[in-house]
Amino acid sequence: MTSQAAADVIARLGTRKAMHDPTFFVGRRQKLLELEPCLRGNAAWLSGVRRVGKSSLARQLLVRGTKHGTRSVWVGMGDVTGLGFFEQMLTRTLSTAGIVRTDTPRSDFEALANTA
Repeated sequence: MTSQAAADVIARLGTRKAMHDPTFFVGRRQKLLELEPCLRGNAAWLSGVRRVGKSSLARQLLVRGTKHGTRSVWVGMGDVTGLGFFEQMLTRTLSTAGIVRTDTPRSDFEALANTA
């Protein structure tokens, strides 16, 4: 590996944004396999401390979903806090998916999940 290539790898791995290049996405094969059911109509919610790779993992899952023809919705929740977090998450997911609310966020989300 040339010194330029090594510097490129270090720069990419040191990025403060989600990893977009699958070449540098390593060590998460088991997690991706555990999340494969999401590509068949199930839903997943990734949460955890900052800077552990949640966004990179989600982006790789979205790429796989697109290849399988699965409807995928990316919903950033980093700015949502406090009471009512779950309802806010459901409402934002429905909005991002282009779903007009007809009932409670929970029942509308269940309807969305059952049509995926």
